[in-house]
Formats: sequence, C-alpha cells, structure tokens
Amino acid sequence: MKSIGPALDTRRTLCVLSALLAGLGWFQATADTLRVEENDPAVVYAGTWYSQYRSDLSGGSIVESPDLNGTATLAFSGTGVAWIGFRAPWGGIAQVYLDGGLKATVDTYAPAEQAQALMYSVGGLPSGPHVIKIKVTGTWSSSGCCVWVVVDAFDVTDGGATGGSKHGHKTPHDTTAPTVGITSPSDGTTVSGAVDLNAAASDDGGVVGVQFLVDGSPLGPEDSAAPWSAAWDTRQTTDGQHTLTAVAHDAAGNRATSAPVTVGVNNRAPGPARFEERSATLAPFSAWTATNSAGVGVTLSGDSAVYASATGATATFPFSGTGVSWIGFPCERCGIARVRLDGNVAAMVDTYAPGRPSASQVMFSAGGLGAGSHTLVIEVTGTMNPVSLAPYIVVDAFDVM
Repeated sequence: MKSIGPALDTRRTLCVLSALLAGLGWFQATADTLRVEENDPAVVYAGTWYSQYRSDLSGGSIVESPDLNGTATLAFSGTGVAWIGFRAPWGGIAQVYLDGGLKATVDTYAPAEQAQALMYSVGGLPSGPHVIKIKVTGTWSSSGCCVWVVVDAFDVTDGGATGGSKHGHKTPHDTTAPTVGITSPSDGTTVSGAVDLNAAASDDGGVVGVQFLVDGSPLGPEDSAAPWSAAWDTRQTTDGQHTLTAVAHDAAGNRATSAPVTVGVNNRAPGPARFEERSATLAPFSAWTATNSAGVGVTLSGDSAVYASATGATATFPFSGTGVSWIGFPCERCGIARVRLDGNVAAMVDTYAPGRPSASQVMFSAGGLGAGSHTLVIEVTGTMNPVSLAPYIVVDAFDVM
C-alpha cells in the first residue's frame, strides 16, 4: 500500500488519535459553511478505506481507497456542498453523485501532491436534505499510475450533516459569500488549443482563492492571488460543448459559484487531425503495454503510448481521409514493423536508432488516397536490426489528412 505520510499501524495508536479527534470535534465551522471531517459519523463508507495522518490535512487526517466501487457518502441539509480531497501522482478517477444522479467524473491525478484540494463543488441547491456520494472507479488517466481516491472533508453550505456530530456551530460574523464571474472566454465562444480562463471576484472580507471547473471537475489547483486565471489545454478535452464555472471562497469559508459559461471545443483546425493510440484496436490486447512520457524519456502525444514486442501483435486504425501518418519513435530497443494499408503491405519500417528523440515523430506516412474509409495496420514482426537490443514497436498516435 502506498502512503502519503507516516503510516499508523497499531490499533492502540489509532484508538488514541480517534479519541483525541472526538474530543476536539469533527467540524470546523466558518460562517454559513460547515466543515464535516472525513471521520465524522455522518460520513458512511463502503469498501476498504485507509486512514492517514499529516499536519497539512484538514483535521490532520484523510481516508483513501483503491477499492473498485468503494464509496464515501454524506447526507446533509443545505444549499451547497464541496468535496475536499487530495491530488497526487497516484490519484485515480472518482465519480461524484448528488441525490442519486451522476454529476461529475473527477481525475484526482496531479504531478505533485496538493493537500486540501477542492475536488468538486456545487451550490444553488434547494434548501433541504441532500446526499453526496464519492465513488472509486478503479481507473486512472493516461498521466497517472494508480487508482487511489482521497476524502479529506466536506463543506456544507447553509446547513449541516444529518445525524452527524454536534460539535459544529456557525459563527454570526461574515456570512456574505463572494461574488464571482468568468470574464473570458465569453458564453458561446468556440475555443481550441491553449486557452486562458479569467474571472472577476470580490468579497467584503477579501477573496482567498478562485478555482476553475470544466464540466464540474476542477481544472488544476486553486489560484490564490488576483488576477484570477487558469490555463486550459483543450487538447486534453473532447471536442464539443463544455461548461465552465469558477468557485471563489473567502477567509471565513463562504463559497460562491459563478454563472456557467458554455463554450465549444474544436481542436480540428485545418491540417492533420490527431488521433491518440487508444483510437486503434490492439490485438492481442495483452501484448501491448501502456506508458507515458516520463516512462520512456520521450515527449509523447497526449502523454501516452503503447508498445509491444510479440510477433504478430497489431494496432489497427480505421480512418476516413486522403492521408495518414503513424506517430511513434525510434530507439535502441526498437524493431522492424510491417505496415499494411487497406490490406496491402505498404512498408517495412526499421524503428531502430542508437538513441531516443526528445519527442515522438512520424514513422510512416501515406498520402494521395482516395477520399473515403481506409485501414492502417501496424504489425510487430518480432525481428530487428542486428544492433538493436530488442524488437519493440511503439505506437503513439495517428494523423489523418
């Protein structure tokens, strides 16, 4: 089991800590937002969850789970709720359900650890009882490695946990929520590539931070200083309509969510259309191994690729267009591939090189095809240049003209 801090393994130590937490109270109270710690009795867990303790965590502790379909459920009464978690290189993908409906899929991966990260937030709910559930999917993004999901706390707006601890209370001062709105891009805009998101936020006591969300999932860490902005690489997002919101909070814990902005994403600018390696059918699937840029020391398209050395393993890519390119990279352990186009052998490609390039590149390209449907097949021959150390073939992406 991986750990984000010193593991506390003995039952005696855990019991002592639990008693101390019970004495101190599970809730941190701020104005009209009530902090419900992960170890409050109101939070109900299914599956196996492990406790970890560290000073930079809310209440000094979190729970984490790798269990497929493991859940953390909080019944609360209020008009809004936020899930406070943890982002890390080992973070997996979680689903967020509100009142029984799937509201967001959240990737908890980050290249560096981020404690007390806002993972999901919603406001403007009808005042009254609601239920939020965090579910472990057992999956991870192409940038990540592991499936762990962390629950640190929940922030409940204008209410509290139903049946939870009685230690929490609200203070009468500073109950005014910030105002926040996205200033760019504007509603109805079509964007592509790298996009700057900007927001305006104000509060009578000062805004502490603003976090941008895409379709309900946080886009990186919170911006803690004005002007409030974030960079959005739309190439990591599917083409189509997406909803942007910004969440601001003040020092008292009051939170506000901006009006939604709907934008269209269209990354298919004139020129080749890029399709990642997952667009191909891999056979047999078990012969292919996934990797990322850090794993191979080469900057990969979409930060992911697959490789195989088993004779006869294939990557089949159907496409519609007048040209196609296979994107991969040569290396000191790379072999010879057979390339078939529409059933005919188009090339034998020796992918050996004494060293590796800084980024993936074109390994094979064909143009002047008749407009319509075609099929490109990359086949591992199991053979290699006499000076190569192994017959691996790398498939990173495909460009279609």
